[in-house]
Amino acid sequence: MKLIRGICGLLFCLPLIVSAGEFIAQERASRAFQAFPGQEGAMYIDIPSSGNGVSNMLLRAVIADAPWMRQLTGAMARGAQTPTYLVVGGQDNGVAYKALQTALRKLNGQKLPHLHLVLVGDPQRGGKLRSQAEALEAEYRVLVAP
Repeated sequence: MKLIRGICGLLFCLPLIVSAGEFIAQERASRAFQAFPGQEGAMYIDIPSSGNGVSNMLLRAVIADAPWMRQLTGAMARGAQTPTYLVVGGQDNGVAYKALQTALRKLNGQKLPHLHLVLVGDPQRGGKLRSQAEALEAEYRVLVAP
């Protein structure tokens, strides 16, 4: 009986957890509109991470092999031909930074003059990626994470 009540309680709380997660994701996505006012095609890529520091540290170590990395680099690569307004952020600034750093390395040598790229995170750490982004001929800025 306790098991059934526990499962029912979990199922009742699950929509609250999902709703809270959706709210946070929507709040972060609004940064795309703040970063590029008037650009309706601005995209926000929410880099997945956990609330656990150890898990995030492990994720940073294998981030290049993450299935969503192809989506990130693909979105950035469109900046070679098409104006692309892209904001990258996530729950963990370190994971978002590492993901963008990895994507920039994968695109090394390409020219992406139409890529307008913003990292939401720590400006000091994010500033370290400026030279990599500019080597791709991309516009690059860092917004302070909320």
